[in-house]
Amino acid sequence: MIQLSKFPLFSTVLKTYEQARRYKRVLGDKVRELDETTLTGRLLAYVSHPTEQINAPKRSESKIERIKKSIESLDTGGKASKHHFLQTVDEQCTRELKQMSTLCIFDVLHALTKKIPNRITESEFYERSLQELAARLPYLSKNEVIQYIFYMGLKKKNNSNNQILKKCLNKLSKSGLSTLTAEDLCVICNSTFKTTTKINDQFLSTVIAYIQNNLHLFKDPALLVTYLKSIRQNRYQNEEFLSTISYTILFNKTAEHYSFSALCHILALYSDYLYYDENVLRHFCEKSIDILRHSSYTTKTEHMSIQSRLKDIKRLLWCLSNLNYTKLPASDIKDVIIPSIVQRVEAGDVEENYTSLIEIALYLWMLNYKSHELMPYFLRKTVIQPLLSTNSPIKQRLNLLLTCLFYEDKTLLKESGVYPKFNSDYDMMNQLKKRPALKKVMDNLAVISKRHDLNKFQMNCQIPGLNIIGITGYKKKIYKTAYLEILDEYTTLKNTDNSPTGPMQLKLRLLERMDEAVILIDSNEIEGMSDKDVQRVLLEEIEFVC
Repeated sequence: MIQLSKFPLFSTVLKTYEQARRYKRVLGDKVRELDETTLTGRLLAYVSHPTEQINAPKRSESKIERIKKSIESLDTGGKASKHHFLQTVDEQCTRELKQMSTLCIFDVLHALTKKIPNRITESEFYERSLQELAARLPYLSKNEVIQYIFYMGLKKKNNSNNQILKKCLNKLSKSGLSTLTAEDLCVICNSTFKTTTKINDQFLSTVIAYIQNNLHLFKDPALLVTYLKSIRQNRYQNEEFLSTISYTILFNKTAEHYSFSALCHILALYSDYLYYDENVLRHFCEKSIDILRHSSYTTKTEHMSIQSRLKDIKRLLWCLSNLNYTKLPASDIKDVIIPSIVQRVEAGDVEENYTSLIEIALYLWMLNYKSHELMPYFLRKTVIQPLLSTNSPIKQRLNLLLTCLFYEDKTLLKESGVYPKFNSDYDMMNQLKKRPALKKVMDNLAVISKRHDLNKFQMNCQIPGLNIIGITGYKKKIYKTAYLEILDEYTTLKNTDNSPTGPMQLKLRLLERMDEAVILIDSNEIEGMSDKDVQRVLLEEIEFVC
């Protein structure tokens, strides 16, 4: 690692500790030049194509070319070149930024991004140039706006650029969305996704229409997945759209072009909408298992675009468990998925607190596979207790996993010495607004209770950690006797005959392990019934099991 204090010239550059820490990381990095095998490299090549530069202002050739040569020599001149690179960019470029033409700014950004893609966002020039381009936004051409959007998207999870991104989109809207190319749309979708910026309905409609009218995109997974990720982020859900995707993929056999990661991202669109397509699920599962079976994992730090990461495996299992796809053979889980997970965990592709592994174990449990092979990594007090003491999203999933152990593997739970920790402050109102059939059943049970042994009914979430509201019936107002569960739009899969979602199926499975009776009410069967008929149906069901 370079000792920055050995370079006197850095005294004018490293004005703060944060700068020193930042540059030290850059200097110590292995330089990995960006190429077009990645989406970022492909989009960089696109936005840098000189389509508008015929009549552009003349560059300061000698100055910019000198800077670019310094950047290009970063991996050939050793540590001194790295020092010279940093000095040039952060002293000269930042100082002269306001005198640079827009074209010159993009030239330097392009050279930096191509040479140090993993550290470009940590350079001072990157931050200052984006600010300068924001000031010039009213004067930027359409292609320059696209370039600007691309560079903003390099800094992931950066909400500070949300407003300026929206201004860019408004500017593009005024110039006409019909002029946007497939790559333009991809740049927009990629950057808004990475910066968690929602696109407006006009852009969203343009993206959806482009997919539907250009089915050849299904053979270009890099573009397709980028579009679909943006659609997911903006919560667009439509059965006809998903049906089109299913038909196109299956009829044209385009899944043969997809990487493991692409398969998982596409499947996530189905999972979000709870849209069950068994043919797609079976095809994607077979393809995913085949990829995992025949691929090798290098290391977390070694970049490979086709390498299946732990988070990709987690996404696949979340999709399958959420969609209640239980037809994945247990042998495939045991012989392919579990070894792949263990290999990645052992290679360091997991967080220090094992949150991804905890989620994976839960999803496997929902698929009725009790992954005892994974439990030793995290099922201990030193890992679990700190997570249960937080309000992070993992807490609910961890509690649900521990609840599953309580009902289905008490021995393992006892050996671990850790137990669920719940807050009973779940606000049911939002869910109840979406479940009119549940309210209808509850109202009619209240009438029945006045003339039946079951004389008290209460709405609650019977399984701790699983926020699906059901109804508990009591005898003599104190003795639990029956659980009534409603299969409605909230708890069932679309494109099925009211089949339960993964979480609902897990709830029913755990309730069956209790002593009380379980009564299932199909909302389709009571839809349109009078209250009198609903009461009759409920009485028949209660009498049958109680």
